[in-house]
Amino acid sequence: MSDIGYDIYDYKSSQSSFDIEYQIDLFEFRQSWKLKKNKQKVPRSSYPISVKTLQSQQIFIKENCMSHKKKSKPQKKSSRKNNKSNRFQCDKIFLRKTSSTKINDQYGRNFSSFQRYFYNTNRQSIRSSLKENSNIEIVNIRRASVDQSVQKEFMKTLAENSSHPPDLVYHGTKLENIESILRYGFLIPNQAHPSDKRAPIVSVVNGQSYGTGIYCSYTATFSLGYSHTTNTLLVCAAMPKRNEAGNAQNCHQNILVLPHVS
Repeated sequence: MSDIGYDIYDYKSSQSSFDIEYQIDLFEFRQSWKLKKNKQKVPRSSYPISVKTLQSQQIFIKENCMSHKKKSKPQKKSSRKNNKSNRFQCDKIFLRKTSSTKINDQYGRNFSSFQRYFYNTNRQSIRSSLKENSNIEIVNIRRASVDQSVQKEFMKTLAENSSHPPDLVYHGTKLENIESILRYGFLIPNQAHPSDKRAPIVSVVNGQSYGTGIYCSYTATFSLGYSHTTNTLLVCAAMPKRNEAGNAQNCHQNILVLPHVS
């Protein structure tokens, strides 16, 4: 990857490196139990998913080597309508209800509505984000299941920045950081969480070429190098601060630095 140093800030968490599927499953089980205890409805989910914008809506992209791809069983021919790609979980969730769902404003009234809007708007870009890597296949795109406090804060920030649509960015990180991001969102290094005292204080790991903040990229391939062994990228809706011309501040070629969590 030939670009100026992508010295991102990463998380140096005290959490153990569990298997990624187990870690996400465990987090979502706790979420479901907490909501049931408060007598709130919990949307059914038969799959693990992850992650916040920078406060964000995040979607997992999982990549897999083509040489290890399993042969799929032959399927019966169906109508053209049923031949649409349904192997990605986000397609199953968001596309099937889009035509019949009316949204009162641009982004929707809640976090789920925004997720639907953001995925449908950027679907083709996300699906083709790794096309330059012929040995990598995107095997799934999953909706993020983040803590309700993160959702609430994101929607508040979104309402305050409605003049510009959120930017599509990618973030690669280590396995042990996934649960922290799901629960608390992205954390600014060396700073306490503004409202949740339980959130860990993370440290700078990979340098600070462009100052303190959350480092992400407009290019999926660039962020892929920081996904380590998780085979997972976080797809995020970022809301950077902008100058008078409407351009994102702290943008360095394909690298976006968010000194604030949004």
